[in-house]
Amino acid sequence: MRLAGKQLLLPIIVISILWYSSASYGEAELDFDMSEFQPSAFEFKGYAQLQSEMLSIDQSAAAYQLLYDETDNYNRIGQTTGSLELEASYKKGISRFLIRTYSSRFQNTLGVLKIEHDVYEGYMSLQPDPGLTLDVGNKLMRWGKGYAWNPVGFVERKKDPSDPELSREGYWLYSMDFIRSMQGDLKTIALTPVVIPVNGSLNDDFGESGHNNLGVKLYLLYRDTDIDFLFLSGGSKTARYGMDFSHNIAPHFEIHGEYAYIKDVTRTSVAADCTAGVTQTENVSSYLLGLRYRTEADVNYIFEHYYNGEGHTEEELRLFYGCVHDAWNDTTDDLLNQLKAGGSLNDGSYTTQNPMQHYLHLKSWWNEPYDILYFTPGVQVFYNMNDGSYSVAPEIMYTGLNNFQLRVRVKYFSDDLLTEYGEKISDTRYELRLRYYF
Repeated sequence: MRLAGKQLLLPIIVISILWYSSASYGEAELDFDMSEFQPSAFEFKGYAQLQSEMLSIDQSAAAYQLLYDETDNYNRIGQTTGSLELEASYKKGISRFLIRTYSSRFQNTLGVLKIEHDVYEGYMSLQPDPGLTLDVGNKLMRWGKGYAWNPVGFVERKKDPSDPELSREGYWLYSMDFIRSMQGDLKTIALTPVVIPVNGSLNDDFGESGHNNLGVKLYLLYRDTDIDFLFLSGGSKTARYGMDFSHNIAPHFEIHGEYAYIKDVTRTSVAADCTAGVTQTENVSSYLLGLRYRTEADVNYIFEHYYNGEGHTEEELRLFYGCVHDAWNDTTDDLLNQLKAGGSLNDGSYTTQNPMQHYLHLKSWWNEPYDILYFTPGVQVFYNMNDGSYSVAPEIMYTGLNNFQLRVRVKYFSDDLLTEYGEKISDTRYELRLRYYF
C-alpha cells in the first residue's frame, strides 16, 4: 500500500460528510443517549500459511535465461513462503469498517529474501437503506463470472489462473451499490458506479497518472440468468466495454461467459532480426465461455475457453523466444536486457501469464471419493491452443484436522522449445501448502 498523507484527506472528508448526512436519511436521527449503545458487532478472522516449493530447473528455457547469467548453474531451486492474512470488521448502525492485511516472508535456496507487509483492503461502508450502500477506501472489486480468467475485470488486479482463489489487493476507490427488487421476469436490478483516482503514488499501477477513472456495472437478474453490463471510461487506461452472464441449465449444471471490447490497444512485436518490429494500435475483443458441472457422486468440473485479444500470435512468441536463445548463446547481455520485462523489446506482454490468445482450462476435483473423509483429489490442466503446449497439475487436499488445510500439488510442463509452457523456468514444480484458519 502506497498512499501519501494528503491523499488520505479526501476519503476522510467524504466519509465525514456521508456519515453526517446519513443522520437525516429516513428515520435515522442523531441521539447521544449513552444507554442506547449496544456491544459492537466485531468480527475477526484470517489464516496463517506455510508453503514450500521445489523447482526442477530447465536451463534451456527462455524464462531461466532472462533471469540468470550464463555463469549460473542451477538445477533445483527450493523456496519457502510464510504468510499471514488478517481481516477485521466492525459494524455499528448503518456503518461498517473493514481492514484486511497481508504479510509474507519469502526465501529461496539462492539466498533471496523478501519480506512484505500490505493492506489489501481498508474501507468504510455506509448503508442508510437496504438498497443503497456507499463505500470509500481500498476495496477489492470482483467483476466477471469466469473462474481462471476475467476479461471484464476492468477495475481489479488480475488473478493467478493456476490459483485464482488467492488473495489480491484492491484499489483506492469510491463506489455505490443501488439495488432494487421487482416483480416479473426482471427480478433484480443493481447499479454500481466506481471512481478510481490515479494520482502520483495513489493507484499508480492502475495506469497513467492524473485521471479519475469511472467504472460502471449494471446487474440484472432476468428469470434465472445473471447478467452484467460493464464499462470503464478512458483515462489511465483506454476505454473498455463488456458484458457477462451465468445461467443454471440444471441444478448441477451452469454455463457462464464474458465478453470485453477494449479500445486502442498498442502492441509492439519483436522482428526476426531481434529488433523492434511493427507497432500496432487497434481495438480488440476478449471473451470467455465456461461450464461448471457436479455429478451425483460429487465430482466437480470447471471447463473454460479463453480468448485473449491482447495476446501475441504463435509466430510472435516463437520469434521472441528465439531471440532470447540467440542472445544467451552469443552472450549478448545488452540484447538480453532489452528482452527482459520492461526492456525496450518487451513491454511485459511477452513474459506475463498467458501471453498468447487461445487457451483451454479444466479443473476437476472429487470430494471424499469412496467415502474417504476429508480427502479431495483433483487435477488442473491448461492447454495453449496456439502452440500446443500445456501444464498438468494433480493435487490432493486433506482437511481432517480442525481448521487446517493441507494441499500437495505437482505441476508438470510440456517441454517443447519455442512454446509457452515449454519455455517455463521449470519442467516440474512440487508444492506443499499448510494453511490454518482462525
